[in-house]
Amino acid sequence: MNQLLGSDPEMTLIQIRYLGTCLTGNAHEWYVRNIESWDCITQLWTLESALEGMQKYFLPALTHRQVSISYKTTRQGRGTVQDLLNKLTKFSMCMVKAPGQYMQ
Repeated sequence: MNQLLGSDPEMTLIQIRYLGTCLTGNAHEWYVRNIESWDCITQLWTLESALEGMQKYFLPALTHRQVSISYKTTRQGRGTVQDLLNKLTKFSMCMVKAPGQYMQ
């Protein structure tokens, strides 16, 4: 959705509103409380920042740490370079924020 609509401010608003229509239960409550509320801390949400906020709220800190450690300690071993890339990609996709340019 982010790639289709781009980063134009009007499109960002559409992305955020569409995200709200896709959520149910606790995720929808978080969305209403943190994004739609008039007294929310962050006023300028993007699709990426909203998804990161949800990950930070719903995934325990221990999970973030475990994935980060797994990413940092992954070694090639006897596998191929493609195996190593697949492992690193798998771990980086579970992180709240993607690893920095140096780590990639």
